[in-house]
Amino acid sequence: MIDITMSDDYRAFLEEQNYNFTDFQTATLVWNDPMKSRQQKLTALALLRRSEERRVLRDTTKDIVLKKQLIERIEYENKLSKGEVDIVNPFRPERFENAFFEIPFCYKSAGTPVKNIVNGTYGILSSGEDDWNDYLQEIKDRKWEVDYSDIQAVVLYPIKSEYWDHMHCNPLHLQMELPPHMETKEEDAAYRRAMEALSDYCFYKGEHNTEETAKRCMKEYAKT
Repeated sequence: MIDITMSDDYRAFLEEQNYNFTDFQTATLVWNDPMKSRQQKLTALALLRRSEERRVLRDTTKDIVLKKQLIERIEYENKLSKGEVDIVNPFRPERFENAFFEIPFCYKSAGTPVKNIVNGTYGILSSGEDDWNDYLQEIKDRKWEVDYSDIQAVVLYPIKSEYWDHMHCNPLHLQMELPPHMETKEEDAAYRRAMEALSDYCFYKGEHNTEETAKRCMKEYAKT
């Protein structure tokens, strides 16, 4: 079994939904896994290639194409292939390395406190399930050219400024979790007020004076 980095929340959610990634999607996730070394990625792709070799006996087009791409990537990375770099160009739309695909969204509501398990940053999820589905539909309607980096959700987090900052995170790497307490009580209290204000701001989409409250809380946090 090939392990893919994801939060406990997401792993449980996908199991509950009986949702499984295709082999092509698994290859994409492995290649972009921020917690795997280059060698770990190649080892996982090699395991997937052997799996594809067994499936090719069914002679399905998708299995054959993926097996070919896996071989090309592994040989290129191991310097066994002297072919043109363009062969394994990850931005070619038919290749697995940088492919975009839809995933179900784990969190129902915007305003959920989350932790990015990759870098340990805490923040507030700016979107919920409905927002995520609207985003996926907009991609289709506008016929955007998207890649793996577009499998992302925006997370807001307090900084010591008059405003807040944000990061783009793969939803698979988000865990619903509150941040640990800080050593200084005054700073910790101001930080938590800022997080709560950001949660309200995201949940209410800036209405009900939540934007003004969030800005005020950022300023208070900046003074600590």
